[in-house]
Amino acid sequence: MPGLYMLVRRRRLQRAARNRRRIQERIFHQRVTLLGQTREQIYTKYRLSGAMIIKLFRDPDPLMQHPTRRTNAVPTHVQWSFTMCTGRCSRAIGAVLFPLGVCATIANLLLFFPNGQILETDHITDLVWFFGGIGGAGLLVFIPAFMMLCAGGEGCCANRCGMLLSVILSAVGALGGIYCMIISSLGLIGGPLCDTGDGHYIYPFRNSSTWEDTYLFNQTLWSICVAPVNVILWNIVLFSILLGISTIEAVLCLVQMINGLLGCLCGTCMRKRRAGVSSM
Repeated sequence: MPGLYMLVRRRRLQRAARNRRRIQERIFHQRVTLLGQTREQIYTKYRLSGAMIIKLFRDPDPLMQHPTRRTNAVPTHVQWSFTMCTGRCSRAIGAVLFPLGVCATIANLLLFFPNGQILETDHITDLVWFFGGIGGAGLLVFIPAFMMLCAGGEGCCANRCGMLLSVILSAVGALGGIYCMIISSLGLIGGPLCDTGDGHYIYPFRNSSTWEDTYLFNQTLWSICVAPVNVILWNIVLFSILLGISTIEAVLCLVQMINGLLGCLCGTCMRKRRAGVSSM
């Protein structure tokens, strides 16, 4: 009889263990993530009491502690997650800087051909030859953008060395953006080189003493320039594009400097979790 009793008891324990595993597997596949939800939202959605909500966050595994409460339960899984992925942010900034640099380069090249005309080199506005879009907002931004894409991946020591290098190159990119901003601003303020009708190319708007006298706010002055045709509008549009692009690039590079410092100290991707209930 004792042997039969032990056999029956062993089978009951085995059956209970199998049922527990099945319940755990079902709960695992049906778990609900409660990220970012308030207690009121949890209560409204899952009909949980305040005490039970507190238990969700304090009880690591109520299923194992209370095996009798396996049925008629709402499969719930609480999981608080915090992700600081500096590598992903770095890749996103690098992906944005590439098209901005291409647009700045194209805008700078178009400034060499006012209204689509091919002019002599001494008839082109002098500030165009400073290559604010090609050099500043273009080449000096492509280099850190490429490094951001590379530093965003996982590597040795969570790629901290790559993130540190991206900080240095981002400073160079920010300087390039600021340089293009200065050249573009001077190009807008000084105006283009044009022919006023006597066959001589001069800068007719660089002697404006006040903002009210500048050509930017007085379109009646645009008729002073006879050739090239529409050169004033051409310069205003392209220098404005360069000014906007360079400003965005400078801001993104400054953001990457901060992001790179965090990535250098903490790694490219750090994820922390605090897991809670599987069931009640």
